[in-house]
Amino acid sequence: MKKFIFLILLLLSCAALASTNSTDTDSLLKEINNLNGLKKAEALNKLAFLIVDTQPKNSLNYAFQAYNLSKSTNNPFTEATSLKNIGLSYNCMGEFKEALNYYLLALDLVRKYKFDYLQQSLLNNIGIIFKNRGFFYKSLEYNLEAINVAEKINDSEKIASALLNIGNIYLELENYSKAIGYYEKSLDLSRKINSEKGIILNLINLGSTYEHQGHNRKALSYYEKAKSGDLKSKTDATMGMILYFIGNLNRLPGKYDLAESYYKKSMTIFEKVQDSMGISKIFMSFGQINDQKNNLKAAEVFLLKSLSKSQMQNYVLITEDIYKELSELYSKIGYTQAAYLFLKRYFSIKPKLFNKEVFKFVNKGPPYFLASLKNFPSLLRKGSRGG
Repeated sequence: MKKFIFLILLLLSCAALASTNSTDTDSLLKEINNLNGLKKAEALNKLAFLIVDTQPKNSLNYAFQAYNLSKSTNNPFTEATSLKNIGLSYNCMGEFKEALNYYLLALDLVRKYKFDYLQQSLLNNIGIIFKNRGFFYKSLEYNLEAINVAEKINDSEKIASALLNIGNIYLELENYSKAIGYYEKSLDLSRKINSEKGIILNLINLGSTYEHQGHNRKALSYYEKAKSGDLKSKTDATMGMILYFIGNLNRLPGKYDLAESYYKKSMTIFEKVQDSMGISKIFMSFGQINDQKNNLKAAEVFLLKSLSKSQMQNYVLITEDIYKELSELYSKIGYTQAAYLFLKRYFSIKPKLFNKEVFKFVNKGPPYFLASLKNFPSLLRKGSRGG
């Protein structure tokens, strides 16, 4: 469940509420071809941000082009924006170390030139990175500074965003009462300023927090509010996410038919907006359902589809999850060598996040893995997140 919550927050942190209308991107691409210098850099930055949630690799390419142009035109603001977009692209691919490096470069620049609005956004993003890497109290420092800058520039929406991020930190620390408190503060402020983006994010996160505690009925009520018709500014991508979460909520207790109906609706939306991350997650969910129903061949097909999609866009965290699912599946089928291979890949992505003794054990090879095959689930549970 903890990884599920973590991936929710990853989806939400990658501009998942931004519209990725293909008409917008096509018109921008045409416009870029007719521009030069600073104007071209600004348009490239706009395009990079517009597609970062669904096409992070392409976003990274455009952001680097914008960065090179901004350097040649000696424009610090556009240069800092480019660095921020590079960081955001890496963040959405799960490459948190690279993302942090570029965010910090951008932060140095904006502090030098006192670009307060951009500074607040970067502090917010850096706080998210430290949270995702397990440095929760470091993340808290950056988010508290983000609130101070937001108050300085009198931006209530940014204050609400920072409050939401602090709620996310306390969720990771499993301090649910504090997480709920910060989400509710952020939700109240979002409602006061009529920020539907903030309302939706907080409703989803409140639902996630209650789900994490096993309060599924209460969680569902928040998800239903998030997808309700009175929130007019929801994009297709947002609705796809919400339906996906409700599908998971039904899958976990074994309501497979209901879960599949939500996943199918979600998949239709993700395919429409070309959201590769969402599509990969839906394939994985179908794989998990078939695994739980003992349709092992169908489970394999869906999980391999999910793996192909996630590797294509370099979604490291999703790939890590699929490796685990495939290893468990192959151990159940009896394909021991394949089970070992995917287990090793699972631990090799980010071994520092897991118990070192477990990682050494897995690296010894199939004979040791075979000896503990019957204890496979407990072996995986030995992994523990660290900073």
